[in-house]
Amino acid sequence: DDTEIAAGAGEDSERADMTAVELLHQARIVIFRIHHLMDHGRVSMRGRPVVDAESFFDAVGGFSSQDKDAALSLEAFQAGLVMFHPSISPNAAATCFKYLDKNGDGQLRRLEFVDRMAVERQAVELGQQLLRYMDLKRLVDGALVCDPESMFRVVDTDGDGGVV
Repeated sequence: DDTEIAAGAGEDSERADMTAVELLHQARIVIFRIHHLMDHGRVSMRGRPVVDAESFFDAVGGFSSQDKDAALSLEAFQAGLVMFHPSISPNAAATCFKYLDKNGDGQLRRLEFVDRMAVERQAVELGQQLLRYMDLKRLVDGALVCDPESMFRVVDTDGDGGVV
């Protein structure tokens, strides 16, 4: 469950004051930044090209792509994120780590990371499709065009049931 990200006892006050929804939002922002950088530029880390979630994971941990059992600690993940995108704070990285670590064992395994990044990519793509759809439903002459009937009413300016 995504709401299980809530900050626990002993964590610094910035995270302890955040709600589960705010923590989830912060984690997703970090994930979006990772995807955005991979999608919109040539990115490398430690001399390795970063083109997808798996190559990001390998670069952060210094792993070989053959090491299928590789796991990142929180510290390695934080250090890698800061190297990858310096504006990501250690707290944001920790929140993201906790979100990605689905089994909660304190180790981010390759499969956990790659699977979760794929889910988040699908969510972003779905959101983009929704925004494109919403763009089609913009206000036209003050009328909300959200279905064929509404669209017809907008273009039938004289209300006679026909379009010239």
